[in-house]
This record gives sequence, structure tokens and C-alpha cells, in this order.
Amino acid sequence: MEDRENKTRLALLSILEDQKRVEDALRAIVKTFSHETGKDLFEKVSAHIAKTLQVDYVFVGELGGNNEKVKVVGGFGKGEFLTPFEYDLKDTPCEKVVGRSTCVHSSGVQQLFPKDILLVQLGIEGYLGTPLFSKNNQPIGIIVVLNEKAIPNSDLTEAIFNVFSDKVVAEIERSNSENNLKQSEYLLNKTQEIANVGSWEIELKSNILTWTDETFRIFGYKPQEFTVTYDAFLARVHADDREELSTLYTDSVKNKMPYDITHRVNRSDGEIRLVREKCIHILNECGEVIKSIGMVQDITESIESEEKIIQSEIKYKTIVDNSLTSIYTFNNKKEFTDANLAGIQLLGYSKKELLKLSMPDVDANTEAVLPAHENLLSGDNLVNFEHQLIRKNGEIITVLNNSISLKDEVGNVIGMQSFLLDITVRKQAEELLKESEKKFRSVWENSTDGMRITNEKGIAILVNDAYCKLMKKSQAEIEGNPMSVIYQEDRQADILNKHQKRFRAREIPEFLETEITLYNGTKLFLELSNTFLEIENQPTLSLSIFRDITERKLTELELIESKEKAEESEKLKTEFLAQISHEIRTPLNIIVNNSSLLREELYNKVDADFHGCFDSLDIASKRIIRTIDLILNMSAIQTGSFELWNMEIDLITQIIQPIIVDHKILAENKGLSFSFHSKVNDSKLFSDEYCITHIVSNLIDNAIKFTAKGQVKVSLYRNSNAKLTLEVLDSGIGMTDDFQNVLFEPFLQEEQGYGRKFDGNGLGLALVKKYCELINADISVESKKNIGTKFSLIFNSEVI
Repeated sequence: MEDRENKTRLALLSILEDQKRVEDALRAIVKTFSHETGKDLFEKVSAHIAKTLQVDYVFVGELGGNNEKVKVVGGFGKGEFLTPFEYDLKDTPCEKVVGRSTCVHSSGVQQLFPKDILLVQLGIEGYLGTPLFSKNNQPIGIIVVLNEKAIPNSDLTEAIFNVFSDKVVAEIERSNSENNLKQSEYLLNKTQEIANVGSWEIELKSNILTWTDETFRIFGYKPQEFTVTYDAFLARVHADDREELSTLYTDSVKNKMPYDITHRVNRSDGEIRLVREKCIHILNECGEVIKSIGMVQDITESIESEEKIIQSEIKYKTIVDNSLTSIYTFNNKKEFTDANLAGIQLLGYSKKELLKLSMPDVDANTEAVLPAHENLLSGDNLVNFEHQLIRKNGEIITVLNNSISLKDEVGNVIGMQSFLLDITVRKQAEELLKESEKKFRSVWENSTDGMRITNEKGIAILVNDAYCKLMKKSQAEIEGNPMSVIYQEDRQADILNKHQKRFRAREIPEFLETEITLYNGTKLFLELSNTFLEIENQPTLSLSIFRDITERKLTELELIESKEKAEESEKLKTEFLAQISHEIRTPLNIIVNNSSLLREELYNKVDADFHGCFDSLDIASKRIIRTIDLILNMSAIQTGSFELWNMEIDLITQIIQPIIVDHKILAENKGLSFSFHSKVNDSKLFSDEYCITHIVSNLIDNAIKFTAKGQVKVSLYRNSNAKLTLEVLDSGIGMTDDFQNVLFEPFLQEEQGYGRKFDGNGLGLALVKKYCELINADISVESKKNIGTKFSLIFNSEVI
């Protein structure tokens, strides 16, 4: 009796203890797990169950792989959280649980499921699994207890599972929904990215505008780089399209109608893109627009592609219509369906007449081409063959036919297209070739010029007798050997290698003159002609023709030597002239200086009749000194002894203005208007002052000398290339076109002989030209007889 009471008391205590555990589990859900989600929730639930039931392993699994696998999303075992893993349901006790009901194997579970490796590895004795069902009663997971010993109280374990199952199911469904949403958003974004189509929506009441990722990409932004508002969107619409789009959207909201528009947008990188935008509106129960939903698609490439396709079609039609190749299309019955202009002309029919015919109607031998046609109509891609056709006038021509099959979108043959080349003349030429070969052999054998044919490796394939005589070797010594065998031994390898490279690159010169040294030391001058021989289906060869010009070259060398001697003689003559001029100038300076001294001492002491003598003596002295100066300067330039002294020069203050002052009285004495105008602020340059002074002085002096009335105008400005340019313009006697062509030649004047009106020796402008060349300046002249002359001087030297 006492034992029964003890057992009853123990049973009641066990029941109360089990109830307490269940209540603790419920409180844990409320307090501990109410804010947990995902893996954290699953791990803490597993840990709580394991500790509550005092078992070795607990895990929560989610179904996957078409309900054939379980993915452990959270678990606890042996005092630590389990690393997520996945296992197959087949041959495991869980296979009996999923989608069915709670399965309990208090002990002996390894013997029941010997193929379950996990049970064996962990040494599991007891098993309990409870299925998890979604709200719509679909299996979504499982909660499992594994114990190394028998499970003592399976009813309590199942009760605890039931307490936690709703929380676990809810979290699995929430996680799946979240993952599905992310997946949907990802697929939406990827789909829009692939299609290059973005979407947007705007809440009218809150004026909140939302863009998808692809919409951001179309506008050239990342989502975090740009705050989307309607005004910000409009600001990125092209200025010329902005007002139209804004008005269209406003009207569409007002009229509750969708719209479809193509407009331009300005991307963040400045690129202008063309987009197509469509919009619809969502209405509330009162019929008011509460939201606008739109689609935007970048159609820049598609528009450009369409334009390219159109242009490509136009180009294709243009090429076909204007092609010199005859092009025809046929249907499956071999009937003509189209032909280009060359094709119409080839057969001599009008296009209307041709489209009533078929290929057999124009074939000279239908049986010969039948196999080719059959192959094409059976689907062969390309057939190449020769055959003969009959033109409308009965003439038979030979053509080279390249034909292809025409197929529809699914690959069915619907006809063929042929590209015909009239080779009638070529065929005739082939017949003539045999005859020409005989003539070639005659020319080859009887030519006085040496001829040699070589291949790409530089091997002499064939040489004629003239070549052998020229190179002093027999035909047997040359043919079959490298072409370099005729040269000196130490040069042969280099010459052969160079020939091979030029041959491969097709860079052997067509014609050249060359000097060669033969193997025996003989030197030859040769005229060498080269051409490539490209014969169908044969290796390319090189034909070289050698003409001995040694005698002519030696004569030319003698002439060159004579010319050099003559030039040296001319140089000696120029140097002699310079020395003689110097010898004249020295005593002349003494005469001039003494005459000036006599003038100063005697001018006022002699009769007035003698004053003219002093004036004439002064003028004549200056004239002869100027002549000697010109001769000396020209001599220095021609002998190469003239030296430049380049320095920084102010063109106006150092050169032009002093020359203007020197010539102003001379101009006024002749009653001329003499002026200088400058349009530059900086007239500095780096050059030779002596040369520029003589150039400018000579030009102004000539302008005054050859102008009897009117004006002499000097101008300085920068031309369109910012180069300093000096112009000297006069209204003088001018020059003929013929004289302008020889204006800068030495010792030439337009008026010759003793009866000329103006003095001078013709060296002034010749020296001006030489000075211009020395200082890198350009000089040009424009002149009309009896109207005037304009000299233009452009300074190319570096501006300071």
C-alpha cells in the first residue's frame, strides 16, 4: 500500500514537473524569443529544448530540393551551436516524419536505419522528429531530437515541440517570404537590366517618386548618388523636351489617360540618351488619380540600330545594283525572281523578260549544271562551278558561278542566289596563252637583257643566256642555287636574307639602278626591273630583268666630275672677284675721303662753277662704293663666308624708323607722300640686324627711286599666322609679269643698255633674296606696269 502511494506521488510530481517545463517553454517564447529572428531564433530554440529535455542534440531543419533534402538552419548539441549542414531524407527516420506526423524511436534507431550515416557517426540511440506545416498545411520543415541514450519522456518532448513549432513555422515562413521578396526584386532588377527597361511610380498625395535600379542606371546614377523627386527628374530631361513632357504628364493626370512619349535625357556623365516613357494612372474608389506608374526604356541603341539597318539595306541595294558582278535570285523551281543591272546586261534580256524565265532556259548545257542546282536546293551552303549560258542574241558565254542556298527563318531552302562573273575573255586568253608561251620562250632566249626567275626562298628557278653571260657563270652553276651565288662570298648570306624578307613582304622595288660586285671582283652598274608572277594555283615567283649600264654610268661619273670641277672654278672666280673688289674698294675709300676733305677746305673758296664738280664727285663716289659693297656681299654669300650675327632686335626702333628718317628728305625732294604705319605692339624678333637693315633699306630705296609721283607707304602688321609682316607699297613705274619671274636674278634689270633711265647694277634685289633665305624670311612681289609695286616680307624667325 505504501509503495503504491509512493509511485502515485512520484507520478504526480513527474506530471507537475512536465507541466512546469511546458509552462517555462511558453514563457521563454514570450520573453526570450519574441524579438529573435532567423538563425538566432532557430539556434536559441534548439538550445532551450536541449537543455529543457536534457538531450544531446536538437535541430530545426527546412525542406529543400523538392522535399528530398533537409537544410539544418539552426541547431544545438553537446553544449554548442551546430554549423548549418544539409542531408538527404532518403533512408533516414526523418523521411517518415516530413509531411506526415511525429515519429518517435525511444531507442534502437540505428538498427532501424542503418544507412543513416549521421546516426552512426553521433552514436544516436533515441530519436524524435516532429513535422512543421505552413499555414496552408504544406510541409516546410522538421524539428528533431537526437540522444545518445533512450529518450525518457517522448510525450514531454512532443509537448515541448508543439509549444515551439508555431514560432518556428512563423519564422520559416517569414524568412521564406523575405527571401522570395528579395529574389523577386533581384529578378525584377536583373530583368529590367537585361531589357534596359526601368520603372517608376509616384504617389500624388505625398509627391514621393520611386525609381528601380535600372531607372537609375538609365540616367547614369547609382541609387545612393541621387535623391529622386519629380523636379529633379524633370531637370534631367533634355531642355528642348522638358516643357512638352511636363505638360503631357499634367494633362494625362487631369484626363486620367495614359501616355506614351519618346524624349531625351541628360545622363550624369553628360551623354544625351533617347528614352521611351509610358505611364498609366491608378484611381481610387472615387475615380481620382492617386498614383502614377511608368516605364522608361533606353532606346538609343535600338534607334541607332534601326538606322544602321536601314542604311545597311540601302548600301546593300546600292552595292548590288551597281556591282559589276551579275547577281540573280531563284525560287525552288529555278525561276528568276530578281536580277541586278549587271545581270540583266549579261544575258541581254529586259528585267521583265528575265523574270518570266528559269535557269534551264538560259543554260547552254542543262545536264552539266543539274548536279550543282540539286546540291544547292538540298541545302549546300556554297557551290562554285563554271558553265556556259546562252544570251538573248544566241551568243554563248562562259561564266564562273558562285551560288548559295537561300533559307527561311527555320532553315528551309526557299531558293538560291547566284553570283556570275563573265570569264569568256579569260577563257579565250587561256587559249591565247599557249601561243604566247611560245613567243615568251623566243623573247626569253633571244633577249640581250639578262632575265632571272626566283622563288620565295631566293632560289634561281630559271635564267636566260644573256644573264649567264652578264654574270660570267653557266646556267648549271646558277639554276637551282641561291640567287646570291653571283655576288662576293662574304655578301651572299646578307643579300639572300634581304631578298627573302622583301619577297615575303612584296616590297621588292619595281625599278632601280644599282652597283654590284660579282664573285670575281668585277663591278657592274645595272638597271634592274622586278615584277611578281602570280599564276593561279601556282607559287608566286619573281621575274628580274638586268640591263648592263656600266658604260653609261662611267660616262655619267665623268660628267659629274667635270661639273664639280666647273663649280670649283666658279668658286675660285667668285673668290677672285671678291679680292679684286676689295683691292678696288681700298684705294676708292682714300679717294672719297680726300675728296670730302678737299670739299670742306675749298668749297667756299672756289667759284660757284666748281661746286657742281664736288657734288658730282660725291654722287659718283657713293654709287661706286654701293656697287662694290653689293659685289662683296654677294661674293661672301656665294663663297659661304658670310656669317650671321643673330640677336634680339626691335624691328621698329632699331631698323625701320632710322631708315625712314634717312629716306624722308629724298622722298620729299621728289614730292612724294612718304608714310609708315604700324599695327603691332611688340616688334621684337631674334635675327641678324645687318641683313634686315639691308633688306628694308633696299626695298624703300627702290620704291622712292622708281616712283615719280604719288606715294610710298610702309606698313608693319601681323598676318593670320601671327607672323611679323612688312609691306612696302609704291605708285611707281611697276613691272611686267615677265620681269617679275626673273626679278631676283643677279645683274638683271628691266631696262638694259646705256639708254636706261635708272642707274644700278641689278644686284640689290638679288641680295635681298639671299638675305631673306639666310634669316628664314619669305619675300613676295605684286606689281602692275605703270600702276605700282608692293613687296611683302614675312619674318619666320622666333618672336621674342
